[in-house]
Amino acid sequence: MLTKTLLILAAVTTIALAGQEMPRFDYSISRKIMLTWDDRWEVGGSNMLAILSKDKKIIIRVKVSGDTGGGMKRMLFYKCPKNSVEESIDLSSLATTSTTDRCSSTISFQVSALKSVDDTDFQLAMGSSKLSYTEVFRERIEFFIKIEYATGELVSNRLFVWSLDAISSFSSASTSTSYKKRFLTDAAVNYMKKTSTATSGFDSIQFLEPAISRVLKEAPDFFKAKMNLGSILYFDAGSCLTFQMGKSIMFVNYNSKLDDDNQNFQKLMKLNIDDGKLWYSACGLRNEVKRFYDEKKPATSIGICSIVSFSGEVEPYQNTEAVEQRVPISDTSYSTCVSSDKACEVVPGISPNVTILSGMDFTAIVCPIICNDKTEVFRFYRNDVQMVGSGDEWTYVDGLRISRTGNIVEFPHTLSNRHSGVYRCEAGSKSFSFKVKVISLPQFQTETFVSDSHAKITGLLPPKVYAIEDEYVSYSCIVNFASLETVKIEPVFYFVETVGGSQSWTKMTLDEFRSKVNTDGADFFLNATSAGKDSKRLTATVRRVPPVYTTYGTNFSHRFVCDVSIDRSESMMVGMPTYKVQSGGDVVFIPRLTRKQFVLNPNNNCSVQGCGFSKGAFFEFSLTDEFMAYLTRVGVDVESYLRLDNDLLDNVKILFNNASEISTTNAPQRLAYKIYPVSSPDVAKELVKRKRLIPVYNFRYRTGSNIANLKLDKERHGEPIAALGQWDCRQDSLCFYSTDFDIGSSLSFLPVSLNFKMPTEPEPAAANSIIIGVVIGIICLIVVIILIVYWVRRQPERAYLVEEKEIQLGHNPKEEAKAEVFKEYQRVPNQAGDEDGAAVVPLQGNRMSLGSSLSVASGDDKELDQYKDDIDFKEFGEQGSFIGGYQNDPRKKEVFEAAGGNEASV
Repeated sequence: MLTKTLLILAAVTTIALAGQEMPRFDYSISRKIMLTWDDRWEVGGSNMLAILSKDKKIIIRVKVSGDTGGGMKRMLFYKCPKNSVEESIDLSSLATTSTTDRCSSTISFQVSALKSVDDTDFQLAMGSSKLSYTEVFRERIEFFIKIEYATGELVSNRLFVWSLDAISSFSSASTSTSYKKRFLTDAAVNYMKKTSTATSGFDSIQFLEPAISRVLKEAPDFFKAKMNLGSILYFDAGSCLTFQMGKSIMFVNYNSKLDDDNQNFQKLMKLNIDDGKLWYSACGLRNEVKRFYDEKKPATSIGICSIVSFSGEVEPYQNTEAVEQRVPISDTSYSTCVSSDKACEVVPGISPNVTILSGMDFTAIVCPIICNDKTEVFRFYRNDVQMVGSGDEWTYVDGLRISRTGNIVEFPHTLSNRHSGVYRCEAGSKSFSFKVKVISLPQFQTETFVSDSHAKITGLLPPKVYAIEDEYVSYSCIVNFASLETVKIEPVFYFVETVGGSQSWTKMTLDEFRSKVNTDGADFFLNATSAGKDSKRLTATVRRVPPVYTTYGTNFSHRFVCDVSIDRSESMMVGMPTYKVQSGGDVVFIPRLTRKQFVLNPNNNCSVQGCGFSKGAFFEFSLTDEFMAYLTRVGVDVESYLRLDNDLLDNVKILFNNASEISTTNAPQRLAYKIYPVSSPDVAKELVKRKRLIPVYNFRYRTGSNIANLKLDKERHGEPIAALGQWDCRQDSLCFYSTDFDIGSSLSFLPVSLNFKMPTEPEPAAANSIIIGVVIGIICLIVVIILIVYWVRRQPERAYLVEEKEIQLGHNPKEEAKAEVFKEYQRVPNQAGDEDGAAVVPLQGNRMSLGSSLSVASGDDKELDQYKDDIDFKEFGEQGSFIGGYQNDPRKKEVFEAAGGNEASV
């Protein structure tokens, strides 16, 4: 008894634990690596980057789901630049306003709570940077979130925040000028106020301070492709904070906001930030600056600004600083020149090697060829295939886009290794080739980019895997990357145990987990494979989901996580000391169904309830409330229906024309089917040919579930029944188990045998009534017919036996009756005194009297048997009146002869 009780308690505990969900972060899946200002960091995804300037903000969203035991504490941990000590902020008690500066000696920031429905959003606002320009690419703030709950903790991946403000505020040591040069040289400022007087060829000036160029060389590879520096020459009355692109000339290596004019300017000049030199067409650029100046016609002054930006359609970072504003027009000089030189030249010192990080907003490569004529046609080739524009501002070609001017190609964030390769540009007789290396950090979701649209391809684990006892199930994660050599994908198991009344999730190795659930390497194993050089897959295969391990009361429920990382050597290429990303799924154990999961009507058997045409039938099936509640809690959708042999009962239309009815309650837990008394022969014939009624419960993933990397083995349960269509679990991609799989084995009690029979004669109760009615009707009909025939054919004179005898003797009683008066007759005994058969003779006289009593008996002819008392012949008349005429009257003669010829006896 104790053993049985323990097993029951273990089973109850097993069900409870199977419904538990380990706490996890809730976040949107994205391949985005770089956050922009006003963007949102959804905690729980991969490591991310942000480049923010002073007063820019991002939102931190901390959402947690799962069973935390009734409460949790949200903590923001951070490490300041040049400091290895982790400090923390309790987000749970944070005010909506904050004036506390963190990391105030390096890159300051403030954190405050935002009002949201579930108090999940917080604001990170950047303050000023006190780093020097030489520290810009070495120092950053590191953030992560830790969730502390009753029985454990949950730690997020990192966010690394950079500030480029130290470069924007760079100031030369020279004090010989009246303006702040920032990182521009005097030659650069003077050129923008008074262009060169050269009339031909190509020339260059030192445009950026060499110190800045040296710092840029220390930047991570992806920074070099995204960093844009230079100056703005604007011809309006604005300022460096309000300049208009349409009235400005950009002396930059690139900027994502360049309009057509400035894209064409890039054909005449090129700023090489590796050495800080500006190369240009002497006469071509001079003429274009003069033309632009004349078009814009500044009224009184021009302005010069420095600009630092980070490429992207939504620029993650852009900062402009005043160099010299309100430069009087009298201090400027722009002129034209005439040159017939159409030559082009490749700018020297441009590195052909470009590293582009996927997951970042548009990164550009600009053709480093400059020409004397801006109308020169530029062409780009990708691996020797020309990228042809359509004439629009941007034309998409195989996921990339090329500018209308033909000299710029931009790489969107949806990149893969196939976008690596040689990109050659041509102009005039010159050409230059870039060797582009696309680095795609490991991600579980990739995107294909065709024309101006893209599609997502997921490698995520199914967020929920239902493991039903004794079934096969396999679940995988696929991580995609590009140009990385150190990607590792490892399995992590989390198993829930009850300790001291509390549930705790324990991290386990594969062997430790196998031991807990009592399975081995033959039934449960992992397989890591490479799906090409840019993809890795980790697959967990369960050949047979083990039953409850009664020794410990444990089952197969667990959380499975694919943990992906790269070595520090490669993560630093993208500006992060570490890089990790995870994909997790809850594996939920479901016991195989037995009779105890059902509530069945005890009268379901036709032999018990006496199914028949006269009374109909009723069948009822249901899952138990406890089991249905468990399925609902773990997110299983239950779909139920009734199968009539191999047909969907709903499709047997003849049975639903007021002949029967299906009803459900607690949909779809209870199924009931009622057959009404049958009067239709067609319905009766349909029921007679049907053999079994089968309730079917399909267990399904919810609509919209991600099961792309889930594999089941429903084929082992036989071929699908075509007539059921999608109702057959084997044809439903979301269905993982059906009771139909087990009706031939453990659930053989579910089908109901139907024994409706079409009898040779109608059934007793109804048939006997019909037969009796028919027989009575026939008899009545015969009687009526006989009476009618008799009435039509009858002869009145033959109505009595005496008349029949008279007729046989040749008399006509009817005519004689008319001619004869009434006479009284008596039976005359024969000589032996026997009155039976004696002749009847008329009485003589006119009076007959009888005694006080008369005894009557009859023989075969039923006539008088004897007479008592005397017969008085006084009124009979004379004897002769009878005897005299007997010779001519056969009746009289018969009477006379019966009297022995004695007249006295007569």
